[in-house]
Amino acid sequence: MVSSYIQYIINQISIWSILIPTTLGCLFFTKLPRRSKTILFLVMAACIPQLARAFLGRTPLLSILYNANILIEFFLLFLFFDNGFSSRRRNQIFYSSAILCLLAGVTSIGLFGIRGRFLTEWLCLNNLTYTTWVLLLIYDLYENDKLLMEIRTSLFCFITGLFFYCSCTILIFSLWHYIMANRDSYLNNLWIIHDVFNVFMYFAFSVGFIAEVRTTRVKINKTI
Repeated sequence: MVSSYIQYIINQISIWSILIPTTLGCLFFTKLPRRSKTILFLVMAACIPQLARAFLGRTPLLSILYNANILIEFFLLFLFFDNGFSSRRRNQIFYSSAILCLLAGVTSIGLFGIRGRFLTEWLCLNNLTYTTWVLLLIYDLYENDKLLMEIRTSLFCFITGLFFYCSCTILIFSLWHYIMANRDSYLNNLWIIHDVFNVFMYFAFSVGFIAEVRTTRVKINKTI
């Protein structure tokens, strides 16, 4: 069993680590291209529920913030991956899965409302879909040598962070309501997995922002 003290420390690092990519993204905002700005907006939107959790604790308001963030996250990641695939088939898979997620969200809100509970079922489906989008993009790049040679370091960092976070936290979110109802369960130790990959994702985003700025500077120096 993981020491409660160690788990607390990792949890605090997980909560506050979001401020690193947020700060870097805001500092470099004018130098970021559209895709990178989309990731920055994603991080900024996540700041609200994540920091609210730190200051307010687990209050009923959190369910509203979490559920609103699921919707915001969906639209921002849709914009991030939109027009990112070179084949018609993969574009069809992308748009079909996006429509499925949107319908699932509308159904979840219709059944449970946005205030009653954290809509983890919708979140799990979305995370599974985001994982699929990342794999589709990687496969697309693998099949197209020209695109692969032109891939930016920042894009690699962004999709790496997304892939590991989304794929590795589905299990935790699927057990959310059980864990919340059984605080003494050994399953509470699973939160350390979420916290570790949360930190990893924000670290990857931070590296992506720095890489984007360095790439821009190199291009400017070459033109001088």
